[in-house]
Amino acid sequence: MAISLVAGPFQRFITTSVGNSNAAQMIKEGFNISFWADLGPGLISALSSLASGVLLLILTLFFINIFLTGGLFDSLRANSRRYMTGDFFKSSAKLFFAYLLATILVLFMILFFGGLVIGVPIIISRASEGDGLTMLLKISSIIFILSIPIFLLIIDYARTWLSANGPSKVFKAIAYGFKATFSGFIASYVFMVLMMAIQGGFVFLASKLLSFNPETGGGLLVLFLLSQVLLFIRLFLRAWRYGGVVAMYFT
Repeated sequence: MAISLVAGPFQRFITTSVGNSNAAQMIKEGFNISFWADLGPGLISALSSLASGVLLLILTLFFINIFLTGGLFDSLRANSRRYMTGDFFKSSAKLFFAYLLATILVLFMILFFGGLVIGVPIIISRASEGDGLTMLLKISSIIFILSIPIFLLIIDYARTWLSANGPSKVFKAIAYGFKATFSGFIASYVFMVLMMAIQGGFVFLASKLLSFNPETGGGLLVLFLLSQVLLFIRLFLRAWRYGGVVAMYFT
């Protein structure tokens, strides 16, 4: 998907603009101003196409994630061996728009809270001509980072509620997300921080493992297999987080 939406069009532009004789080698060696200058005015349109491809890729992955999350939550909530693949996709389709709306609402909450926590101290500091702007930004950033697990708990509890009670009452699900998060705050917060730490460590490790450039067919095969294993581990960690929230929902 990434190749078809982003890398493919840009590679075709490079090839048609300068040929494929030494373009790859020049790019691999680092930033070469003469190489990029030779591309001419078409570089602007290529960058515009690249940005459109990246945006389309992000939106596609976002919608796919929302779709699959519905089936994952419902399968974890059902906790039955009779839950079949058809049930998974049926639940994904049924919960898609409710999960999409809930996710957008929580994203707006995060943006609003971030703007409030980080933006207001900046405005106050500049208005008062104080010298403590750097310290204020550090404190505000820490507060914002510490708030992320709370918003993740809110959306996960809301998703669980929607899976258990139907997709028709999104705002009631968000309200329940707030209630469930703060009613058992310590246990829920510690769990989510632990999940974020594990997932963050996994992302760091995966980026290191996938950073090498194989030069042989065997290396490419190993890289492909490694990427599939890492994808499976990522899905397992995501299911672990969702399953923990579902378990707390029923306790």
